Amino acid sequence: MKYLRPLTTILLFTVFYLLPVFPVSGQEVTENTQTPTPVVQADPEEYLNKGVGFLEAKNYKEATAAFEKVLEIKPDYAEAYYNLAITYWEQKQYQKTITNLQKVIELAPESDLSKRAEKDLGRLKSAGIMTVITPKIEEVPKEKSKATIEELIADLEFGSTSKRRQAAEELALFSDAEEVKTQAVEALCKSARKTEEEPQVRVIAVESLGEIADPSAIPTLKFLLGNNFPAEGKSAAVRGLSKMETPESLAAILSVWAGSWPGGLTDKEVVDLVRKLGKEEFAEIVRPAYLQTSGEKKIYTALALGLMKDATGVPALVTRLKEDYPAEIMQTPSTLTSFTAPKQPTGAPPGGLPGTPPLPPGAPPRVPGGPPSAPGIVLQVPPGTPPQPTQLIIKEMPESVSARKNEAALRTEISEILGICAGEKQAQFLVYLSKNDQEKEVRESAGKAAQVLSARITKSKESYQKGMALVKENKIEEAFPFIQAALKENPDAPYAEEVKKLQAKLNYQKACSLLEGKKTEDMEDKEKEKAIS
Repeated sequence: MKYLRPLTTILLFTVFYLLPVFPVSGQEVTENTQTPTPVVQADPEEYLNKGVGFLEAKNYKEATAAFEKVLEIKPDYAEAYYNLAITYWEQKQYQKTITNLQKVIELAPESDLSKRAEKDLGRLKSAGIMTVITPKIEEVPKEKSKATIEELIADLEFGSTSKRRQAAEELALFSDAEEVKTQAVEALCKSARKTEEEPQVRVIAVESLGEIADPSAIPTLKFLLGNNFPAEGKSAAVRGLSKMETPESLAAILSVWAGSWPGGLTDKEVVDLVRKLGKEEFAEIVRPAYLQTSGEKKIYTALALGLMKDATGVPALVTRLKEDYPAEIMQTPSTLTSFTAPKQPTGAPPGGLPGTPPLPPGAPPRVPGGPPSAPGIVLQVPPGTPPQPTQLIIKEMPESVSARKNEAALRTEISEILGICAGEKQAQFLVYLSKNDQEKEVRESAGKAAQVLSARITKSKESYQKGMALVKENKIEEAFPFIQAALKENPDAPYAEEVKKLQAKLNYQKACSLLEGKKTEDMEDKEKEKAIS
């Protein structure tokens, strides 16, 4: 059944019968008649709703059994895996929780439910649960194609749609021998660039290029990111570029991160790549994104700039550190043991429909499948009444469970990066933060950052003094690199204006030198003309 929308409640149509229960084992049932009674096929949604009822009643053993029964009937039912994950979460069986959330993503990768599962896994990771209990999962290598690379390239060029898709996928396996890999990459690049090709074939070709991760594909992936190409393919191109781990691939990623971002990596993952591969000159690519964005994206672009020793984003980073922490609902990690569900309205029967009025004293219970009763009236559903929609409650982790941990981790990184890129104006602030922030890791990070900044200020002064000594000797051109380095180490240095003056003076000297050279050259030309005449 398709997951409808990412709310805390969704509608499921469930059949309830007020008839004798028939066995579902496939045996015939007869009641003094020669006509066999039809076998009732098990309904997975019926068991799903039973499981939710047990889950709401905290009967986890029965809930687990019900959800597992659903999966016996319908093994690809993502909603059952999600609710099974919740059941295990309630029992603190975190490894099983993770396994079932991963299964949701595997079965319905593009669904809203999958996005919720990914979000839940992220919270588990932020809370430190996944890093503790999740073993390293090694990918099972795909079986190498029985076809030769020549045959696959021919299929990719001339085959039917299904053959072209298969060939594009299987060419990713030819990455062992350099010569064969080169052939595979060339064929995949050609297919990915072919605008008249079926879009899915092009997307698969890009995914295969990412798996091969050969830097020779960077121009093609960069070209596709800047042209009309399916969003899914652009995301695959970004992921592929990230696997290549070269400055050139990072520059291609940053160019789209600063513009129309197709996804494929989180902002945090981009910053991690900048930390690993970034060059100072890449700041020119990211700076426009910082100036044009807001919210969390602005913070992450500021972090990227800071890692490249660019102080443009310092004001945004400092402002973020001065904000209040999110409200802490969960006080200790040990309380991270339940998903929250919307509360029933006051007086509503357990598992009933929100808004259903309470039953009058002594009234018989309502029958599942019936419509909500009017105030003071109890309706019974006569046999044969068509089933009515019943509400399924899918519980989810509270947003605030790991919000504080996430915020503390972000502020720790901000403090560290301020030590790399901020100027002396932020020195006192970092010292204050090291003594007063609510989180220990942030205080420690700010203390280290204050020390790093202090060392940079000292180094800046030394470079400036060396530069000025050369200026006194009128060696402006030799002095300028020292003074520029001084300003890089301390963007708030009082000699920033002096650097501008020296730059102007250096430019003037260069202009005079060029003019002098021109005059000398003109005079030599005139002398030659006279000699000839």
